[in-house]
Amino acid sequence: MTEFILNNDRVASHAAPGTSLLQVIRREFRLTGSKLACGEGECGACTVLVGTLHGSNVRYRSVTACITPLTNVAGRHVLTIEGITQNVLTPVQQAMVDCNGTQCGFCTPGFVVSLTGQLLDAGASTAEQLIAAMDGNICRCTGYTTIKGAAAQVADHFDKRKPGLETLIAEGVVPAWMGGIADRLGAMEAPEPELFNLPDTTLVGGGTDLYVQQPHAMPNCPVLPASRIPALHGIRIEDGTCSIGAAETMSSLQHSALLNDLLPGLHDFMAPVGSTQIRNTATLAGNLVNASPIGDLTILFLALDSSLSLSNGREVRTVRLRDFYLGYKQLALQEGECVQSLMFQLPSPEAGLHFERVCKRTYLDVASVNSACLLEMGDDGTIQQIHLSMGGVAPIPKYLAETCSFFLGKTPDRTLVWKGIEVLQDEIAPISDIRGSADYKRLLARQQLLIHFSRLAPAFVDLKSLLGA
Repeated sequence: MTEFILNNDRVASHAAPGTSLLQVIRREFRLTGSKLACGEGECGACTVLVGTLHGSNVRYRSVTACITPLTNVAGRHVLTIEGITQNVLTPVQQAMVDCNGTQCGFCTPGFVVSLTGQLLDAGASTAEQLIAAMDGNICRCTGYTTIKGAAAQVADHFDKRKPGLETLIAEGVVPAWMGGIADRLGAMEAPEPELFNLPDTTLVGGGTDLYVQQPHAMPNCPVLPASRIPALHGIRIEDGTCSIGAAETMSSLQHSALLNDLLPGLHDFMAPVGSTQIRNTATLAGNLVNASPIGDLTILFLALDSSLSLSNGREVRTVRLRDFYLGYKQLALQEGECVQSLMFQLPSPEAGLHFERVCKRTYLDVASVNSACLLEMGDDGTIQQIHLSMGGVAPIPKYLAETCSFFLGKTPDRTLVWKGIEVLQDEIAPISDIRGSADYKRLLARQQLLIHFSRLAPAFVDLKSLLGA
């Protein structure tokens, strides 16, 4: 039995823990405002808000209910369009009406929920921030201009104020009973699952990939919610090492002040990786064990020469991320093991990190080729440290060990970089597929390496000289 608060009601569902949240909402509780469309978390028609108690406050995140396991909302608050709706239109709903932001109306509840979630999460926001909060919502009718207009009207309504929950209730954005949710969640008992004491279970993070790959099997599969296991959370620095819990979400990484201080540009790097709803639930370890040859987080952390902490409940061992991938979708995980955390040494203040990705679309697309480079120059003008990684050029996320070895200890100039490109081309083995031909990917690999050096060692090489201009 899974207990949670659904809008203003404390409910208990006897559905299997692996059942999708959307199925429970629609079939068991007859709340049909959340729509089933793509079933893969891509269109946002099923968007709901999930509130988790943090201290004395509730933090809300938008999620796609169609691929969210029911077990992930145990002891939490689920807010659907029915819960937001009141006797009169909310300012968000009124803006959609005033700006003609809806036609067939199928997608409209998801847009309203996403906009409301942004206000609950950050208070008043700019139009740009409100629009960004809807990046996982698709409308097939309006062309988005009118919906963007609605976001601008909502932003104008608050006129740069930053209202808390009390003001949002007073303004009619959410119902008055929302003020008591924190106390009600605090009174609920939601036992924390034990990681290694439940045999024959599947450890699930956000389910954003697993529920797309196995939509019919997962509802009947015994699942263990990684999001509710404290040992798998946390971002911390100790003795010069940064450690990130396996169940930390992409959003938590993107908005972590600690990580953004360590890795400038991380927030913008994460923005095109999935939608807001997907980043709110997709986990670090889920991205890594998916073993996609073009996983953006994998490529980033390979360039930081990261390691993984693996545990079977009796012992813990450490494996370098570059050694974690044995072949296509083959991992160095032993039976009964799971990823507990990722670790990397703090980059030197003199080191620079740069990431590149090329996709058919800037947002919500998989890269044709992506790459990352960590480069540290010494006082003598030689390369003291270099880590290069690249995706889309091999069956696995590729750490370019031979290319790194070639550059290490040398002084970069145009001739050296182009010789390094020859080493790179021998080290990679791209194939032609839907994302581009093998020759195209080799071209992208070359160009991205040129850009890395021009950005990270501008005193020694620049892009014009590298290109012979």
